[in-house]
Amino acid sequence: TEDLQRFAARFDELFNQILNFNYEESVYEISRIDLNSHFPKLVREIEPVYKLKDLSMVINDQWSDGEFYYNMEMLDKIFFSLVSGSAGYSFKNGKIIVNLIRTNVGDLKLQITDNGRGIPLHDLKVLEKKKPLDNRTRFRDKSGLRYILKAKDLIQKSGGNFSYETEKNEGSTFTAVLKNRQQDYRKVPERAAAILKAEKKSPVVQTELSSEVSNLSESKILIIDGDQANRERLVTIIGKYCQIYQVASAEEGMEKAEMIFPDIIICTTTLPDLSVFQFSKMLKRDTGLNHTSLMLIAEEDQVIAEDQLVGFDEVIRKPLDLNLILSKLSKIIKWQEDSRKAFKQAHLENQPVSYRNEADRKFIEKLNELIIEQINNESFSVHELSAAMNVTSNSLFLKLKNLVGLSPQDYMEFTRLNYARELTQTTNFNTMEVAYRSGFSSPSLFYSSFKKFYGFEMTDSIDKL
Repeated sequence: TEDLQRFAARFDELFNQILNFNYEESVYEISRIDLNSHFPKLVREIEPVYKLKDLSMVINDQWSDGEFYYNMEMLDKIFFSLVSGSAGYSFKNGKIIVNLIRTNVGDLKLQITDNGRGIPLHDLKVLEKKKPLDNRTRFRDKSGLRYILKAKDLIQKSGGNFSYETEKNEGSTFTAVLKNRQQDYRKVPERAAAILKAEKKSPVVQTELSSEVSNLSESKILIIDGDQANRERLVTIIGKYCQIYQVASAEEGMEKAEMIFPDIIICTTTLPDLSVFQFSKMLKRDTGLNHTSLMLIAEEDQVIAEDQLVGFDEVIRKPLDLNLILSKLSKIIKWQEDSRKAFKQAHLENQPVSYRNEADRKFIEKLNELIIEQINNESFSVHELSAAMNVTSNSLFLKLKNLVGLSPQDYMEFTRLNYARELTQTTNFNTMEVAYRSGFSSPSLFYSSFKKFYGFEMTDSIDKL
């Protein structure tokens, strides 16, 4: 029980964001979704959640071809909630199976099945109540109930059906039937008309579209703009090329960033609660997010002091040149990709590492120190490492993926190998001694790790290190 409660506590940051999500019916929000490509992306995003218990996930795609029309943010929240709840009820090293099924009328049947402990009797009594979820409710059991309740609430508010089956110590199946909203697609409500009106008023400059835009497809971009028409115009244009998220204020921006970990944040100077420069400083003080690239969209004649621009990677002046924005976004993403490759290559070639900025250098160096300090502690975990860095396990996972392209577990292994290199250069230890002193429990694990990161086999010596 204690392990389950500790595990559930790690969900808190993600869940609080889901809990505060309120669905407002709007046909403008209906998207055409390719489930075959969308769900693998969702699985990658939520991987830190189910990997906390060493769970595996399998997707059975029985949807076949054809798009599904639905509110994309709502679909994502339902999926995240169901998987989080299922993981909460799962045993360590268990399995979660995701079934995507097309019904006879073209709706989506989403089934999440686990082989865990089942839903406890107390949770079943709460789950069977007809009352809607109260955000102020406090739960005695934090394993999975609140996530399932939120999913149920979201499904029913959007006109879908929710059901479940459970068996003690054999597992549970949670089923959501979501209505295909194709008939509502492309209807234009009043706020869409406002965007069109704003487009006619705002001058637009068009440059040639960069061929590098294709590298944006997997990127997450967060737009923070207090001007709704301008914000949604940016979403409409940029959203064709990447995963796009939008909020209207700095406070909402920080909350959304803590949930999705964007690759780039686009800020305008029209924020209702803070100046964009205060927001930049607040972001850079956050250890989990201070690696995030920032782009500023400023007024054409706005006077900005040089010291105010510290922390911004790009500044674009109005009138908006949408192709220029896309080109700048592509260059930032390319720069991030190149820096990840350069980090591993520098270690491979035993060369000095170049960091994006001073904050990233300090973060990585502190991380290395902690790992080396615990190099002979076989029980030292990612959770303990993230706690020592004052970030959540999820934050550490996503931050390291962005900075160096490695998960925390892989990075710990990578750091031990680099420590082994140092031992070979400064001591006379043989291969076996180097392996044990570098934190590997056996020479065979050391050899396989060597091959994994350096790309060639070990010989009788490790001089190649």
